[in-house]
Order: sequence, then structure tokens, then C-alpha cells
Amino acid sequence: MVRFIQHKVKSVYYSCMKKMLRFFSLLFVAIPLSCSSAGSSSVQSTSNIYDIIDRQSISLADCLSQPENHYVVYFYSDTCASCQRIKESVVTFANSSVVKTYFLDTQKPENNIQKCSIDELIVGVNNVSDLYIAGTPTLLEVKDGVTVSNVGGEINCLDLLETFAINAKAD
Repeated sequence: MVRFIQHKVKSVYYSCMKKMLRFFSLLFVAIPLSCSSAGSSSVQSTSNIYDIIDRQSISLADCLSQPENHYVVYFYSDTCASCQRIKESVVTFANSSVVKTYFLDTQKPENNIQKCSIDELIVGVNNVSDLYIAGTPTLLEVKDGVTVSNVGGEINCLDLLETFAINAKAD
């Protein structure tokens, strides 16, 4: 029994360490990408964060019809604790120009998106009326007006951003 408990404790410990490693690796990949050649600071002020979010905000009606062929839509809520924890990482990623990133505030009345369980999430959606998210935060990847990824939760969103950053660095 003691051995079983030790195994479980190690398993939980390694799982937490893996999540922390993913988070910090995203920061170390995304932050250098966001620095300009003029050497601007990678730490963003609160006003800069909100400027970026405001400039790149879209409505639910427009989330599948942006001019780029490939982009990401970040669904967030100001009352969501997970959204607050990853906000700076998402904005840093958006500022890096790896993949065009738009922001969608789910608290605005015009952005009343349908919610579902994680098991019910589907990709291949090309009509906003068929679009569902599990909650906030959510990252929706869109190519040619069709969803190709729909991930929810703090860790899953950071993982997807990390994948984009790593792929961009490899190119």
C-alpha cells in the first residue's frame, strides 16, 4: 500500500512538473519572438496588453471570416481566473506574429457562444451557428474559414501556442 501511495505521489509530482515545464518553455520561446530589432522590452505593461487585445478584438459573428487564411481566436473572459493567468502569454504570442491572433470577449452580449462538454467539441466547423466551446479560456485555430483545432483550458491553450511557436522557430 505504501508503495502504491509513493507511486501516486511521484506521478502527481511529475505531472505538475511537466505542466510547469510546458508553461515556461512557451514563455522562453514566445518572449524572444516578440522582441523587436530595436531591443524593446519583452515585459509588457498592462496598457500595452489591453491595447493589443482591443486592436485585435473581433465579434463572434466574424470569428470564422477573417482575411488571413490561418489564424487563432482566443476566447476569454475577464472574470475567468485561468484566462487571467495566461493572458500575458497569449498577448506575447499575439505580438510575436507567429500566427495572427484575435481576441473574443465572451462576456460581451454579441459574443454569446454555445457551450458544450469537452467530449462534444468538434472541428471542421465553417458556420458560427455550429460553433461550440467548452468554456474559457479556449483557442480556436482556423484555416480557410474552417476550424481545425478547438482546445479549452489553461494547459491545452498554452500547449497549442507552444506548438505554433516551436513550428515557427523550426521554419
